[in-house]
Amino acid sequence: MRRKSTHRDPQYAAPEYLTFLGRLAGNLRQMRGMRGWTQEEAAVHCADMAPYVYRRIEGAHTNLTATTLIRLAMGFGVDVAELVATTPPVPPSPRSPTPGRSTEPTRTSNPPQSTVGSAPEPSASDDAEVRAQLRAHRLALLIEVERVDGILAGFGEPIPQRPSPRLQPTSVVLPPVPAGRFDLRGFVLDLLRANPLGLTTPEMIQAARDAGRKRIRPNDLHTIVHNLHQGGHVIRGGARGGYIYQLRAPG
Repeated sequence: MRRKSTHRDPQYAAPEYLTFLGRLAGNLRQMRGMRGWTQEEAAVHCADMAPYVYRRIEGAHTNLTATTLIRLAMGFGVDVAELVATTPPVPPSPRSPTPGRSTEPTRTSNPPQSTVGSAPEPSASDDAEVRAQLRAHRLALLIEVERVDGILAGFGEPIPQRPSPRLQPTSVVLPPVPAGRFDLRGFVLDLLRANPLGLTTPEMIQAARDAGRKRIRPNDLHTIVHNLHQGGHVIRGGARGGYIYQLRAPG
């Protein structure tokens, strides 16, 4: 029986690449420890990655693809650049003043203005129209908080992790699935419309499987949700590793 060679290709044996693998592995261990995850839990967050694959990555014993890096970054809620940085991602902290540079933040000509008005006063507890207005107002507030957090982060202000906007788990409502070719992006949008309190990506993956799509690839759904968030179609609440995604209110 022919033995499998353990010799690395020259490009994967280069000292720079091996240093990169070690740095990534160290960052993953530190971020996992900050979140209190086991290796198996981290693998689940990373688009249901096989635990043995995650263990090999954390041990710097396997080569990586761009797709794997994206899965790791999305699982930990960081950018790929942060994932492989020399200094691993940590909660934001105030910036140290640079010698010779003013500690005052750069002033903008247009100071940030709130785009959220006052919540409507309910005339009756069962008024469907008022409830809909309050839900829309709540989503607008979440969007405003994200906007202000981004401005404060630019000034070096530490941003506290916010609790999930959904206070407790909820049963997932499955939308009707049209016959014919399955459109995963359309399914995700319909799913979020049917679940206004929001869903995590693992809940969306399970919902797609419950809808009959047993062979769905988790990475495909993670990519779609990421693109929807980047495009402003959904908003994200909660903390890294447990984000809740909600459909952005129209208007």
